[in-house]
Amino acid sequence: MLRLPHNRPAIENRAVDSAANTYLTAALMLAAGLEGVELGLDPGEPVDELTYDWAEQGDAVRLPRNLLEAVDAFRADPLVRQVFPAELVTAYADMKQGEWDDYHRHVGEWERSKYLLAF
Repeated sequence: MLRLPHNRPAIENRAVDSAANTYLTAALMLAAGLEGVELGLDPGEPVDELTYDWAEQGDAVRLPRNLLEAVDAFRADPLVRQVFPAELVTAYADMKQGEWDDYHRHVGEWERSKYLLAF
């Protein structure tokens, strides 16, 4: 999830989507890091290989693959409720759920060509 590039002094968080809210993401990442330090959590051994095609293995769990999975994970995470007020969690999750629902109400060109014009 975190990458330390060899060509420059930086830390990259490869798990955050560019559509994520920067402020909420930064607050939650900081809280998660502090929680890990406080609880003495072991981050595991470094991985120096591509992990994009890994299936779930051992303690490794795949991150959400779409907005719906991310909203469900956000709602279910106990740390989220420690970091943010309940009203913010509910309002933000409801807003993102609405975005997911709106997107899936739209019939796009792919659906039209696949299901309507295929015969």
